[in-house]
Amino acid sequence: MKSPSLCSFRNRLLFSIFILSSIFISNYVFADNPVDGGFDINVTLPPQTCYAPEIYIDSTARGWHPDSLNLDISEVYGSFEDGGKYNCTKDTSTDDDFDRYILPERQNYIFDGERLFYFVLVRDRNGVGDINRTFTQVGGNSNFERTCEPIYFNNTCYNPIDLASFGINNFNSTTDQTYVCRVNPENSTSMKGKMNVSIYSLDYCNSTLVASSQTDYISFNPSATLELTNSMIHFGNVYPGTIATSNSIYLRNKGNNENSSGVIMDIYLASDDYFRDISSSNATAVCPTGNGLEYSQFSYYATKGSLNSGANDNTFSGLGRNVTRINGNCTARTDEFTPMVASSSSVVGDMCRVINWNRAGSFLTQGAEMSITFRLDVPSNCTGRFTNGNFHFIGKII
Repeated sequence: MKSPSLCSFRNRLLFSIFILSSIFISNYVFADNPVDGGFDINVTLPPQTCYAPEIYIDSTARGWHPDSLNLDISEVYGSFEDGGKYNCTKDTSTDDDFDRYILPERQNYIFDGERLFYFVLVRDRNGVGDINRTFTQVGGNSNFERTCEPIYFNNTCYNPIDLASFGINNFNSTTDQTYVCRVNPENSTSMKGKMNVSIYSLDYCNSTLVASSQTDYISFNPSATLELTNSMIHFGNVYPGTIATSNSIYLRNKGNNENSSGVIMDIYLASDDYFRDISSSNATAVCPTGNGLEYSQFSYYATKGSLNSGANDNTFSGLGRNVTRINGNCTARTDEFTPMVASSSSVVGDMCRVINWNRAGSFLTQGAEMSITFRLDVPSNCTGRFTNGNFHFIGKII
């Protein structure tokens, strides 16, 4: 299991039709002398009925809350605006952060430390006092339950309730209670794999348990791996003062036997300086005045389907958008190759977003590859063998 932030990530429809037949029975007594009779009519109220709870979900208000490591990527790629639907920045009673995010590209997966939010309305015609408990459950496992928390609209925290989105025409506080329900993986070992998420409500009257007709299907804690294939990068024998192009290598967003989990990564890269191979018999390497090839001598060109990095202008630089780079700007040259930047650590803010002129340009869906080719501007008066260095690739899970 790779880190969720860094990878080097019956419905049975029953129609009950009750046909009430009106039967009229007339008794006719034919006699010479009609007789009037009296009837004892006793009208009583039927016994009190236990009504089962009804569950309504507003799916248009569902959101995702990332863990602390992935929070930054959510802030970049999409969030509910302040004052958004049922927005509540902080529950002061629990000091619980209720900020939610919408990432259109993110698929149906969630990692340990992250949460899904559902806004739910439960209607019990016996009254809200008959609602015992409303809760979420994952995979039909009672160990994976979490109680939903009642919320009240028209206060300082939540916006007014959207009746249409719940599919109701009116709200009655004597029978209707609204909740926020959260689903979060408890840990990566016990809650793992694809499971359905259901919402239940239990009443006191007859202890009736009702499940929501609407469910989600979520991949919990999927494996995520960034794989480099054809990874031996070589330029061949090059000559001082020339330009050399490498073979192409392929970056693949790979899952460990979970290729259908749909994890999406945003891809970044950077370069070291390359120094001489100290084990080589060629102990001298000068290029031109030092003993290494500087990172700035390297550039790259990437392709992914119909997108490529040739138009890089750094207008969408992802997580590095607020980072001041003193070692490059990740903008393509006229030859469509983008100069490499240096990074001495696995910090995406110090790296180039591989395809950065497009919002989703550097996204790799699980099972997809990106092709990258490198170019080396060989300095004049440069001799030696330089193998002591690395190109760095990072996939940040969306």
